[in-house]
Amino acid sequence: MEVYTLAEERLQLREIGYTSRVPVPEHVLREMKWKREGDFSGLVVSDRLFDRVASPVSVDRYTGFYVDDFERTLGLGERLAPRGEVRYDAGQPYAMTVSGTLYVTQMTSYRAMLFAALLVGTVFFIAAGSFLYFRLYADLDYDRRQYDTIAKMGLTDRELNRIVTGQLAMLFFVPILLAALHSIFAFMALQSFYYLSIAWEMGAVLACFVTAQVAYFFFIRYNYLRNVRKTLI
Repeated sequence: MEVYTLAEERLQLREIGYTSRVPVPEHVLREMKWKREGDFSGLVVSDRLFDRVASPVSVDRYTGFYVDDFERTLGLGERLAPRGEVRYDAGQPYAMTVSGTLYVTQMTSYRAMLFAALLVGTVFFIAAGSFLYFRLYADLDYDRRQYDTIAKMGLTDRELNRIVTGQLAMLFFVPILLAALHSIFAFMALQSFYYLSIAWEMGAVLACFVTAQVAYFFFIRYNYLRNVRKTLI
């Protein structure tokens, strides 16, 4: 817990806990000389202590409203906060933040980034799938001779299915698992720039790519086995 010292009254305030019901946006607070980046968002004190601190010095008043459906506050106070916020150091006689406007602004930038990421990811996904497809069929003649030799030693159709499935699964799913792991860490870093959770969007994107990879795997597996069996018949 932190200990804060107020020089004007020579008071020391000791934290006893945190509150989730009195959020104070950073940009509506005066910059403190002793403030470390990211570790201060306001102190909640009793009315008695506040009157004691505020009496000899000028104070700033902050009023907050809780709205369940805060997206509907879009455009509220549009002339006062055209971009959703007026910072304390903006030279205005007030500071203000509008949740709905900030939400729409963040979601617009996030959707643009998501579209660009999906576009780039789709291009690489198609390129990787095409590479695997041509790689397998370039070695098809060699694989046919190899499986034909093994079949003469007693290779059954069930064993052929298991061997081919295992080999193709390594080629298809090891890269996608590594890519998913990398994407999770990338989304975790991206989450720090947004106040709202983007976990659902992250899960949806990863699920779409994994589903497409699984469908492509079964398509390639079916055609690959069909071509290999032509030699074994």
